[in-house]
Amino acid sequence: MTNYLRSIDSEDWSILTVAAGATFLFVALTLEYVFNQLPCALCLNQRIWMILATLLAAGGLAHNPRLGIYPFLTLLASIAGAGFALRQIYIQLSGESCGASFQDVLVSNPGFFRIFEVMVVGTADCGEPSLIPAAAFIAFVLLAGGAIMQWRN
Repeated sequence: MTNYLRSIDSEDWSILTVAAGATFLFVALTLEYVFNQLPCALCLNQRIWMILATLLAAGGLAHNPRLGIYPFLTLLASIAGAGFALRQIYIQLSGESCGASFQDVLVSNPGFFRIFEVMVVGTADCGEPSLIPAAAFIAFVLLAGGAIMQWRN
């Protein structure tokens, strides 16, 4: 199995990484718009990092799949997104309260730095029990694995 994984070239790993990222984004948007599950601040942050990682992998595919900077940047974006997914999992498991809901923050204090702080720290919405952050963490790990395999080739 290991020899087979090493025989896959950079272009194929890049295609797999882009396809995985697009699939995860499709699932997130389906949960939001079809099943009416509004994302919390940390979910939106994770979505931003997923979009960035997918676009970086697509940029590497379009520019030069053998160029090592794109998988490296995809890996960094995946690590950042996984960190925010772990933060949300921690909030859910600890029962930590992060203040008001995201919508209340937007209405009461819509400043850029306040919104940035809320998107990094989280809100009360982030503590609702859900499997979405665990699935997002797994998705970021898979994207990071694809980036590492592309980088190695």
